[in-house]
Amino acid sequence: MKPITFISGVLTGLAVGHLAYHYIVEPRQQAHPDKVLQQLKAQFKDSYDIKNSWISYETQSYQHLGLAYDVLRGGFSNSDFTKRYEFIADSKSGLLIDLFPIA
Repeated sequence: MKPITFISGVLTGLAVGHLAYHYIVEPRQQAHPDKVLQQLKAQFKDSYDIKNSWISYETQSYQHLGLAYDVLRGGFSNSDFTKRYEFIADSKSGLLIDLFPIA
């Protein structure tokens, strides 16, 4: 076997492995719940007085507008708990799916 054939085979294998990881494995990974919570708090800090917040580390199935999602549930409130909200965020991307007040 010529060295150039071997090197080109190794480089081709590395390239295919790299592409497979980024297009198959990485999209299936879940966003870290703490990161999702920090992103949502930053998104709502101007609209809401957020002093307390929480997020569940376990994913749940959720259906919204006819689409099924694996989601993270969490919430936030002001310092005296008079205004409380619960959110539902996509577990893979961290994007907000639903937000509603808690009575």
